[in-house]
Formats: sequence, C-alpha cells, structure tokens
Amino acid sequence: MIYGEITKAVIVPRGWGAWGDMVLTLRDGSRLELRALPRFRELYDYIEAKLPLAARQASGALGSNLGQKA
Repeated sequence: MIYGEITKAVIVPRGWGAWGDMVLTLRDGSRLELRALPRFRELYDYIEAKLPLAARQASGALGSNLGQKA
C-alpha cells in the first residue's frame, strides 16, 4: 500500500483495547478493513505518522493521540 493513497484512517478498539479494527479509506474511495489486529494502536501510530497532512486531519489524528484525553 502507498501511504499517499490513504485519505482517512479510523480505528475501533475491541476486547477492552487488547485488539482493534482499522479502516483505511483510499483516494479512489475504496476501503481496506483490517479486523482483529493485535497491537493495533502501534500499527495506527506507525501508519498515521506516514500519512499526508490532509489525511491526518480527516482522520482526526493530528495531535489527538488516538482520542486519549490529555
């Protein structure tokens, strides 16, 4: 996958946060659904760091730290 093709990334924690689902929306409108990912927060952080600025803003990830309250 080319990170520049991702326009939005969304995660959904499952199993009390032990695993989670991730949906990546691509530039052509298609979606890649990754389900029951172990270490999904690590994976999301890695992917989010490589996303273009517009994709991070659309994902709500910019400075959000996965929606955790500061």
